[in-house]
Amino acid sequence: MNEPYRDASVPTVARVEDLLARMTLDEKLAQLGCVWITDLITHGRFDPEVAVEKMPHGIGQVTRIGASTGLRPQGSAALMNAIQRVAVEQSRLGIPIFVHEEAVGGLCARDATVFPQALGLAATWNSELLEKIG
Repeated sequence: MNEPYRDASVPTVARVEDLLARMTLDEKLAQLGCVWITDLITHGRFDPEVAVEKMPHGIGQVTRIGASTGLRPQGSAALMNAIQRVAVEQSRLGIPIFVHEEAVGGLCARDATVFPQALGLAATWNSELLEKIG
């Protein structure tokens, strides 16, 4: 391991500086981007070849794994692990991807708990309930 950005013993600032110095403009711009999980699915399954095609310079995040697939937690984790393998093993710098899911009041996924938005919770005037939710 001769790249400082991959070495956990190197101080964080030095690792970040090293990685940024290695990144092309396209790779930096890709880190600002997002791909919907549905763009990486072919015939109902994750397609690594499509992922490589859609993320030629890496990607900052993949979104809506839970809400768009209907997978339960174990299936969502397996899918994200497969996507991470492509990102880490088949890209030049091996930068992992963030998972993004939209829901202010909880995890927007099958079998997950989603609470009402803050205004709705406040309208209950039930501080004990809010404490339990928190």
